[in-house]
Amino acid sequence: YTPNFNLSSDQELSEGSFSLNGGMNRSLEKKNTSYLFNDTVKLEDGFYDTRFWANNTFDSWASKQVSFTKDSKSPLLQIDNPVEGENISSDFSLNATWNDETTEVETYNYTIYNETYSETGGLNDTVDSSRFEDGEYSTRFNVTDSAGNFNNSTISTTFDNTRPVLDSHTPENNDNFSSSFDVNATWSDTTSGVKSSSYELRNSSLQVSGDLNSSID
Repeated sequence: YTPNFNLSSDQELSEGSFSLNGGMNRSLEKKNTSYLFNDTVKLEDGFYDTRFWANNTFDSWASKQVSFTKDSKSPLLQIDNPVEGENISSDFSLNATWNDETTEVETYNYTIYNETYSETGGLNDTVDSSRFEDGEYSTRFNVTDSAGNFNNSTISTTFDNTRPVLDSHTPENNDNFSSSFDVNATWSDTTSGVKSSSYELRNSSLQVSGDLNSSID
C-alpha cells in the first residue's frame, strides 16, 4: 500500500516537501497552483510523524506536523471456548483472545446462528443455551482493529437441553422374580444421542449398580 501525501492551500504555491519521523525531506509534485502531492513512498506498518513544508509565490514558508499509523494486517484471533463439535447444555462461556501488532482491537463480538435464528453479543460473555431450540449452531467470532482490518473464525456446536427419553424397560414396576433376571432398557435422544446408561438396584440393606442390558442373579 502506497499512501498519497498531499497538501493544499487557498494561496498559490510554488513548492513543498515533507519528512517522515525526522528523516530526509521528500519533494511534493505540483499538480496545480494550490495542490501538491507525492504517491511514491512505500511504508511499512507502524507509527509515523509527518511534517509538511509549503512555500507560496511570495516566498513565505509554512509548516505543519501530523501523525498517523499504517496498519495493513488483520488482528490475531484464537478461540478458547467452546471447542469445535462440543455438546452444550445450560450456561456456557464464549471466550477468545486477540492481539494486534500495530493498532488496537476496537470491536470484538460473536454471532450464534443456524438456518432460522441469529443472535449477536460481546465476546468473553456467558450465554444461556436453554434460550435456544435444541440443535446444531454455528458461532462466528469477530474482531476488528482501529484501522478497519478484521478477522473471524467459526466453530460448530450442538445445543441440547432436553433429557433423553426412556422408551421401555424391564423389569416393570412390581414385577416378582425367583431367579436371575435381565435389566434391559431402550432409550432415545433426538439431538446429541445418549452418551452412557446404567442401572441401580437397592433396598434398605443392598445397593448394586452396573450397565444396562445385563443380567442379575
